[in-house]
Amino acid sequence: MKRELAPLLVCPLCGAGPMEPDVSADPIDVGSVVCPTGHALPIRKGVLQALTARNEDIGAQLSENARERRGALTPEEKTAYRQNISRIGSATYNELIRANAGAAPDATGISLDLGGGSGWLAAELASRGFHAVSLDIEDPWERASQIAAGAATRDFELVTDLTPIVPSDQVDFVVASMDRIPFRDASFTLVTMSAALHHSEDPGGTLKEATRVLQPGGRLLVLNEPVKGLFRDERPILHGRGEEAGEHIHSLDTYLASFRAAGFERPRLHFPGWVDRRLSSRDWRGVIYYKRLLPVVGTIWSLRPVRTLARGPLLRPLVRTFGLTLIAEATKR
Repeated sequence: MKRELAPLLVCPLCGAGPMEPDVSADPIDVGSVVCPTGHALPIRKGVLQALTARNEDIGAQLSENARERRGALTPEEKTAYRQNISRIGSATYNELIRANAGAAPDATGISLDLGGGSGWLAAELASRGFHAVSLDIEDPWERASQIAAGAATRDFELVTDLTPIVPSDQVDFVVASMDRIPFRDASFTLVTMSAALHHSEDPGGTLKEATRVLQPGGRLLVLNEPVKGLFRDERPILHGRGEEAGEHIHSLDTYLASFRAAGFERPRLHFPGWVDRRLSSRDWRGVIYYKRLLPVVGTIWSLRPVRTLARGPLLRPLVRTFGLTLIAEATKR
């Protein structure tokens, strides 16, 4: 963890700040940060441990994630995973999320990726000039260890965001809840979420926390969120494991109302880059919805006026109807 991050931290136990490192190294691989009242948060392998309490939901998510990575699913759960998730393919999924990250800006400042997982998006932002912070309820080292440990016994393809562990001099990793962010108000110029907001039971509350830590005029970028559509297949693709895994599917209007309530200007929606590429190339690998429509849509997509309308005035109706992946950008009022 870089020392320059410490002044932005507030203690999740008492709310006091700023916090001070108790070692002189920079970046800090092992040590602690200490608040004015004396509470110490450990830093291990460069990762700040700021999740001081695990509620029932967080505990269930961590347990379910570990069970999935170890391959310890029931036969019925494995069948559902293979049919609905492994079919996408890990390589295709990682192509998808990175293609959609094209909506992220090239800029300088300090960014916070909520629900950062492996840290892939924070690493992408660091390469674009940001001081990047990745926050998740899981330690990235523990996450990587679980994936590696299960490789020999999993009999299904695990689909998740993958990236080598990013050095702590490139990305700062923080273990904490995105519903209780351990940073001072107005600390960040950009807050991002990739396939993370749908894990919140209260997306409005999560977005209010994002607003709090954003500077005035700061931007929020939400990527790769599943959306409930009029014709979106809502089968329990995790064979009943959705609640334990923290999975929720919200409508576009629920998301938009949450943006407004949290203090953001009207969001700008982006057409998913991955969908654009698949339609343009007529390559349906990894696509599991609306397969009968795809050849027809691919032909129509070759018409420039259709692409212009879909990326502009028809985008919101398309998201509402077909549940296209949500990519939204909004500015703090």
